[in-house]
Amino acid sequence: MIDQNLVQTFKVDTRARSKGSKPYVRVGGNTQDYALYNASLKEAINGTYDPNKPKDYPTTIYIGDSFFESYNTWPGVKFSHGFNLAKGAVSAEGWETLERTAALACKALSNDNLDAWEYGNEPNNYPTSAQGPTRLKEWGARDFADEWLNGTRGINKQIKKHCPELADFGFMAPSYDDRVSNLNATQAWGYGLDKYDSVKWYSVHNYIDGATSPGVTLQGTLMNHSRTIRDVDEQAAEYKRIMSTKKG
Repeated sequence: MIDQNLVQTFKVDTRARSKGSKPYVRVGGNTQDYALYNASLKEAINGTYDPNKPKDYPTTIYIGDSFFESYNTWPGVKFSHGFNLAKGAVSAEGWETLERTAALACKALSNDNLDAWEYGNEPNNYPTSAQGPTRLKEWGARDFADEWLNGTRGINKQIKKHCPELADFGFMAPSYDDRVSNLNATQAWGYGLDKYDSVKWYSVHNYIDGATSPGVTLQGTLMNHSRTIRDVDEQAAEYKRIMSTKKG
């Protein structure tokens, strides 16, 4: 039987030899905003699909202690860990998950393998998610900034308690979907998103286009140099607007 961990470690080491460094791995995405903690779960993760929702991924997700053991599978690789904002900010179970997993994540990432923290994935999709909205349509940039600040204070409190040596590590934010216009990032910064200087990386998810959209081709769209430059310029312009607020 092939040990898949050894196979993946070989791939990581091969990349390091060819590129000069091992990859930085972001552990998060859509499912981080569905994941709740279950201390009695023996498996790393238990996910259940809802037949009435798109089948891209499970939307009822529980993670156990062994989930965090995977951070020590690849020596020399640095990770960012994504916490649950969609549920973490609005429910008792979500807040308990935030506090319990902050302690577990920081301990697992205390081996010189932490890059940054993340709180929420593409929150500007919360009111319109195809998997089911997790916020009202009226939820705006100020609401997001307030929830993010409250949650990151809670996370940092646990990190200082359980892993004080990691207290200076910051967050990537706002982790927006660049196709969505609501929750303007510059407004969020204006409302104080980074007033505690906790944002380490300006993070946004850029989608060149939908792979199945009419007229989209690999060479003409997805790998088109001019299109890529245009999209990067848009992100650079947004970053400059954020910096012009003098609040980041």
